[in-house]
Formats: sequence, structure tokens, C-alpha cells
Amino acid sequence: MAVKFIINGTLFDAATIQADFHGFQRALAAAHTSRIAPQCCCRDPAVGMVVFKRELFHLRRFPGGANEHSSDCRSHSMVEDGSIESPQTRTIRYPDSLFVKRHIIAPERATSNSTAKSRGGIAYSSLAVILETLWRSASLCRWSETYRALPWQRIAMMLHPAAQKISMGRVRLSDRLILLDERNHASIWDSAATPGTARRAIKIVVGPVKLVLQTKKDVCIALYQSERIWTNDPQCSIDFQLARDKADAINGAYVVAALAVYWDGNLRCQAWHFAPATKAWHLFDSFEQGTLYQRLVEGNRRFSIPIEATDNTPLAIVYDAANGPRAIVLDTGIAHHTIYPSWVWSPSRPLPSAIGAMA
Repeated sequence: MAVKFIINGTLFDAATIQADFHGFQRALAAAHTSRIAPQCCCRDPAVGMVVFKRELFHLRRFPGGANEHSSDCRSHSMVEDGSIESPQTRTIRYPDSLFVKRHIIAPERATSNSTAKSRGGIAYSSLAVILETLWRSASLCRWSETYRALPWQRIAMMLHPAAQKISMGRVRLSDRLILLDERNHASIWDSAATPGTARRAIKIVVGPVKLVLQTKKDVCIALYQSERIWTNDPQCSIDFQLARDKADAINGAYVVAALAVYWDGNLRCQAWHFAPATKAWHLFDSFEQGTLYQRLVEGNRRFSIPIEATDNTPLAIVYDAANGPRAIVLDTGIAHHTIYPSWVWSPSRPLPSAIGAMA
């Protein structure tokens, strides 16, 4: 459904917003000041929305208000972007039994890029959702001119409080999470390594991975610290190499892992997800994405990475473009879901000029 909003009596659709983005911003600023709720026209009567400011004025659905909108309403993806974090606690809908070995069921939530591959009922896509949600909660999907690339230890310090805001079943993600900055890993597993029990607790380990090696009997996941995690599935080394190849194409990039791990005499990996990340820790999936994020950071540009990751989602929203915000897209011939004017980009083409840049 084409997006349409009524703001203080004035109708704004996607074409109007693109043609007069500054007028759209002025209308949102007035609504924000006067505390007037804009209306989404996906249903009759129209549905109220929230105005908030971060870099620019944005529209967002009311918390928990998705069911009030039409099923084909695009207000969630055409207006929101990666700079938006919900002020409320995030919830990932996984049952508690996901975290008990040999008593595991698949997560209730599927994703658009989910695959059928799983180990013991833990889908690879579920770990991808956990990693992405954690990254967004820690505001690692945006960049501003005041930011600097940080070492992993500092990133882990940002992820700790972010994990406390994410609910998984009856507990917080922080109760399940091990970040690889923690020095004494062995003590973490004391409660999980109960001899003679079939139900071993599963933890989610997140951090950069240096190497995955196939040994005579097992596959060894070598972390940047001295810790080693083992699995008997050779697919792990194949998946890691795919991510490593993408990271090697971008200068200074890492491979970040989300691992479902339990204790069985040593640390064993039940399932995994590997994602390449730029040296500024922006997760990416293709050479074009990684190159774009790297260049935006090197140019000290102000941008965010959109929430959705589909073929018709822009790669980034650049806020400091000279003629107003621009959605960076690839020349694929696909109509992109964005209210921002598009900037067709490739690694051989320049980025939109920044405000104040010399011609």
C-alpha cells in the first residue's frame, strides 16, 4: 500500500515527501512542538503515529500498535531507519527451551533470510536475529561525525547494557550472553557443567573470531583470546570461510560470531552465525555494502543503516547530503522502499556531496 500521512490537516504521500522533503520536516517539527499526532491513512479511520527527533524528525508507530495498521501498510519500513531505537525493552520471541540442550524447539519467529539449516532445533537465522538486534540496541548501525572506530573491548562495553534491554523468554539476553571481553570464562560455565545431567544450559557467545580450523576429529573455533570452542560439524568451517572471504575484501574488516555454546568437558558449539563487520563494526553482507560503509566512515559522514535488509531496502540513509537526506541504493532496477530521494551508487561512483563541501 502506498504510504500516506495526514499531518495537521495536510496530506503527505511518498511523492510529495520526496519533492518537498524540507516541507515534510517543517510539518513534523510543528507537530512535534504542538504534540499533534500525525495520522497514517492505511485504514479508515486513520491511525495515529508518533513524531520524534534524532538527526531529523521521524515518524514511528506507537509501541505495540502494529495491529492497528493495515497488513500491507509500509509505514514501518518507508519511514523508520537504522537510527531509530525503541525507548522500550525489545523482545525476541524465543521459548526458554531454546537454551536447554537435548530439549530444544525452533524459535517462534522466522526471518526473511531464514534457512532450513539447523542443529538440534536452533536455526542459524535465530542467531542472526540475536546478533542484529543486539547491534541495533547498542546503536552500532549508525555513524556521526563525532564517532571514532573503537577496539572490541569498548564495543563489548556498549553491548553489555544493550543486552539488558532485550527480553528472551522469561529472562534478559544478558543472562544468556557471554561477550568475549570477559577474562575468566571458566567460571561462567560452573552452573552449566553439572556432571551426569542431560539438560545442559546453552549460552550465546558473541565476539570476533580469528580462525576456524578442521582438525582430525573436530572443528576448532579460535577466538581472539586464548579460548577455543569445538564442534563436530565441518559446515562450521565452510560458513566461517564464506564470511572471512567477504571480510578480506574490505580493509580492516572482522568476522563477528554469534555461537550457541554449552559445556561438555570443553566448550562445544551447537549452532553458529558468522557476519563480516567493517573496522567501525558495521555488519555487512556484500562487497558493495562493506565498501559503502567504509567510505562513509572514512569521509566522516552522518548515516544510518535501515532496519529491514531486503532487496528493495536502501543500503544507508545519508543525513548530511548537501540537498537533504539521500537513500543510497544500487542500480538494480528494483523500486526501493524509502521516502528519501535515492542516490544510485556503486564502488566506482562518488557519494552525495556533504553539506558545506566545496564544489
